Amino acid sequence: MENRNSFKFSRKEWILMFCGASTSLIAGLLSNEPFAIAVLLLVSWCVYIYVCIIHEGKWYNRIILILLVTIIFFFVGYRLYGKTLRRYEKLPGVSIQMLIRLKNQPVDRRKYILDFGHIDRNRFSVYITKDNLFTMEVIDGSEDHHSIQLLLGGEDVPVGIPIHIGCEVGVTGNSTIMRLTINGKNKEVLDINRRIDIAALDISNGVIGADLNKTNNAAFELVEIWSFTVTLKNDELAAMNKYFSGIINNSHDQLGGGWKMFKDFIHN
Repeated sequence: MENRNSFKFSRKEWILMFCGASTSLIAGLLSNEPFAIAVLLLVSWCVYIYVCIIHEGKWYNRIILILLVTIIFFFVGYRLYGKTLRRYEKLPGVSIQMLIRLKNQPVDRRKYILDFGHIDRNRFSVYITKDNLFTMEVIDGSEDHHSIQLLLGGEDVPVGIPIHIGCEVGVTGNSTIMRLTINGKNKEVLDINRRIDIAALDISNGVIGADLNKTNNAAFELVEIWSFTVTLKNDELAAMNKYFSGIINNSHDQLGGGWKMFKDFIHN
């Protein structure tokens, strides 16, 4: 058998490492999808660890290489995951943050929580479908519909208790991002491969509690609602949720702390 204590790699091992490097490269190219990043980096890491295990070099060299590979992959994964989170932050657009208690409303029609813009195009709406799907929808200038939907009730969108709902639309260089958060946590994110004219949505022309025709109302109790012209940073979203939590818990200490934190963030 060939003496391989010099830690040279065989053709098979070079092929395996090439496959591992390829999956890492794909993870970088798909860095908009956190789950895809995690899976591809895990596969790539496993390939390299497998090569280290089957290699016939000295055991301490293999352990050093395993530790080195693990540190590198942890660093790469951390940077890529952070990049995916930050890409939703401080985008020009609209951010609606509200503390609201939704109610069951057994009627066979849409129930609008808010509706901004114009009837046929450039419209931003939040409503509940007749099938009880909580929906955030944007109709762009080409009359194409883009929506995020969650099942009303249960853990996704609770009914009968106060919850913090965040609805955001932000534009990047060549795309638009819609994000729906519940109690400060991301629930769904939708990437649209075109820029939507945010100014055309005309947020100033809107209705809360019904559609633009002032019909199809929803049943809810609205405690507070905030609107911003940029999407929130994750720490700002957390501060907003802490502020709302203080209202829910009726604790002056929590309310004051959350409000101070929130003010500090939005003035940065």
